[in-house]
Amino acid sequence: MTVKNILTRKRLALLGTTALFSHLCAVPVAQAQGEEENGQADVIVVVGSRIERSLEDTTAQPVQFLSEAEFKATPAESVADFLRELPVNNGFSGSNYNNEYAGGNSSINLRGVGPQFTLVLVNGRRFGGESVPDIGAIPPEAVQSVEILKTGGSSIYGSDAVAGVVNIRLKEDFEGLDLVTSYGAATEGGGETFRIAGVGGMTFDRLSVTGSIAYQDYEGFERADRDFTASRDYRPYGGLDRRSGGVGDPNSFFIPSTDEVLTLDTSVVGPGESPTSATQFVPFPGEVNRFSTNEVGVAPPVERINGHWAINYEAIDEVLNFYTEGYFDDRTQDFFAQVPVNFGFPVPASNPFNPFGEDIFAGYVFNELDFITETFETQNFQVAAGVEGTIADINYDISYTRFRQSVDRVYTNDISPGLLTAAAARTDATAFNPFCNNCNTAEQLQGLSLVGRADQRDEIETIDVVFSGDLIDLWAGPLSFAAGYQHRDVSFEVNYNDVWQNGGTNFSWFSEDFVGDSGERDVDAFFGELLTPLYDDGGAGAFVSSVEATVSVRHEEYSDFGDATVFSGLGKVELLDGAVILRGSYSESFRAPSVVALNLPEQTLLESGGFFFDPVRGGFFDVLVITGGNEDLEPENGETISFGVVYTPPQLPGFFASLDYFDLEITDIIRQPSGQGLLDGTETAGSITRDVNLRPTLDTRLNNGGDLSVRGIDFSVSYQFDTDTLGAFTLYANGVYQLENELSANGVTTELLGNFINGAPTPEFRGVFGATWENGAFDAAGNIDYSSSVEEFLDAGSVVIDRETDSWVTVDFQVGYDFSEKFGDSLGLANGLRAYLGVENIFNEGLPFVARSPDGWDRSIGDLRGRYVYGGVRKSF
Repeated sequence: MTVKNILTRKRLALLGTTALFSHLCAVPVAQAQGEEENGQADVIVVVGSRIERSLEDTTAQPVQFLSEAEFKATPAESVADFLRELPVNNGFSGSNYNNEYAGGNSSINLRGVGPQFTLVLVNGRRFGGESVPDIGAIPPEAVQSVEILKTGGSSIYGSDAVAGVVNIRLKEDFEGLDLVTSYGAATEGGGETFRIAGVGGMTFDRLSVTGSIAYQDYEGFERADRDFTASRDYRPYGGLDRRSGGVGDPNSFFIPSTDEVLTLDTSVVGPGESPTSATQFVPFPGEVNRFSTNEVGVAPPVERINGHWAINYEAIDEVLNFYTEGYFDDRTQDFFAQVPVNFGFPVPASNPFNPFGEDIFAGYVFNELDFITETFETQNFQVAAGVEGTIADINYDISYTRFRQSVDRVYTNDISPGLLTAAAARTDATAFNPFCNNCNTAEQLQGLSLVGRADQRDEIETIDVVFSGDLIDLWAGPLSFAAGYQHRDVSFEVNYNDVWQNGGTNFSWFSEDFVGDSGERDVDAFFGELLTPLYDDGGAGAFVSSVEATVSVRHEEYSDFGDATVFSGLGKVELLDGAVILRGSYSESFRAPSVVALNLPEQTLLESGGFFFDPVRGGFFDVLVITGGNEDLEPENGETISFGVVYTPPQLPGFFASLDYFDLEITDIIRQPSGQGLLDGTETAGSITRDVNLRPTLDTRLNNGGDLSVRGIDFSVSYQFDTDTLGAFTLYANGVYQLENELSANGVTTELLGNFINGAPTPEFRGVFGATWENGAFDAAGNIDYSSSVEEFLDAGSVVIDRETDSWVTVDFQVGYDFSEKFGDSLGLANGLRAYLGVENIFNEGLPFVARSPDGWDRSIGDLRGRYVYGGVRKSF
């Protein structure tokens, strides 16, 4: 049976195994032809198993399939953006749009339990090191398809596959050349994105070569570009005033002899001038001049170039194939931190500009400074090489994989307290003058900052040996197996220069000393998988058509903490010649404590007011926070039970429905306690202590801090049909409804579902509803994304907030035109040419306000771009 025939009959059953992606756009024949042209086989290995199977037999597990065509119905600017709209991707998943602190890293968070519990693979190989992988490192043009296993997969893949597994398949055996260029921007300003990319390949008898390269320039935008975040005074939205009150603008001066706080009278001392007398100062207005200590770049600019390659040489037909594959990514992000920079420092009477004749204390706002900037230079590189083939009906694959991520950070334009104090203590004209009205030179300001440099390296080398095939023929079919061995060498290292190692004295915004860290480990793993057909009616039309069961087990040994053994079992029953499929599974999973978590040194940092509300002191004040790893951490363990039904009635071709129940339990969770939760009394891990002035110290070091229980239902309904005149349509609705998401620790249970608690909100329901259409040269796709509201409670002393946030609903639409349909014969350049135009968030739906969030918005639900308009051109040769 050909791939085209299989996909034509079964595509909806496969794509909708648990949920269709929100931007489904390709008709079955189009996808089938694309895969057939690129040499895909009708026997494949699907995520969650190492046993090769016919594509039509892969419905035993809740696996969601996403095609390349679905990328084309989106802006297709990154894999992360494509996946973040999936209903199964719940809770917080980072991207450059919603996490400016991560250096541009992007992640996916299946079931909303945390990105660290989702294992990401590329072509079935572990993606990245032991940190949360950056899925934005893969260019969309390189992606052939994506498979998402929505249950535990540790018995096949090992650590991290607790909530599920995402397998990104890259293109290989590609022939021809595809070029694409696109541009998009937010209608509220900022967010301009330019992209140009290409993928090409050719085949020479036994040799095939495929490669891609892409360049992207994202301009970003600032908080000031959005009314919602221009100020941390959220009272107009029903929240709190989170602005800083420590130092105001104009500058303040404390005079010990009179116990007064004064400021320059700018009505008599103009710009560029210095006061000549103490009489030119007036009382400081204080609270009137509070200001927001926002980070400027809520979506910092990013420039990146990335690509992939896949080379295959079939030395002996089906017996021996040499291959190499990999990807690379080079990214630069400029994170702009707090402005204005405020700082308090002593100014002696000997300062030649001091008009008070005594030692005073200045509170100075450095408006003249350029932004504090932290530049992240990140490089990801992975290469795999190996041999594969079939000998005596046994498949083998032996490979070596090397991954390396390097992150170089440069931190500039922060004020050095030591340099500033020394500059203010000079007795000549080079002394720093805090009394003037904007008259300090750029040279003086530059001389008050130091450059912090850090470099981080994350490396992993892997050897894989996998065998699979059929053992014996049973009464209902062949008994199939897969077995293998894996060895991993993992290492991690981060180094800081002397400036950053003494950050507590060299910086004002980063007010802690940074300590280098390193660690390494070896991992040896063995796994086995067995697929047993229990019954097959042989096409006789019995009520029960077939029954099968699969079991798998994996044992991993770690050089630094111990070992783990996990088991999984699943079963599938086909009824009424496959019209109804009943499936169920039980899986054990685990996540080993990472090298970083075990070795991260302890640090104490000062968090300035505006980020933490202290109910004891009744406002936003400075707190001390202890962070670090824990060498005594134990693995996190998971158990998942799922069962469901798939319905594809032969009486209604093109109709598909599925319903799956899941129950995930994670024990001994490794987590960093929430600092705000400790202050609120809602955090069950960590500790809080206070000094004589009631300033708290929050111990948020990593620990095994409780158990997490998540239950819910996945559903999908779709209907695909053709009309004689109007074209082909697909209608679909799919989503995830969570029934439970609660954390239990130390005898206390915290309900996370539907609540904004400890910064980890999880809406009860996420759904996608939409349609696609294709008719001749025209195609279109549109969808509605919905996230339900959450509850939040905050006792801020004089203000008690008990409210429900708004739900969030956005509408996306894209239309495309294929010039080949009309102009291909008359204009050769029109062959393979498609233009498209789209809008995300058509109605510019604003993010729901969240009073508990320091930002005023829920980073997990979306981003601040607002309406985004894009367009592009794709040319195939």
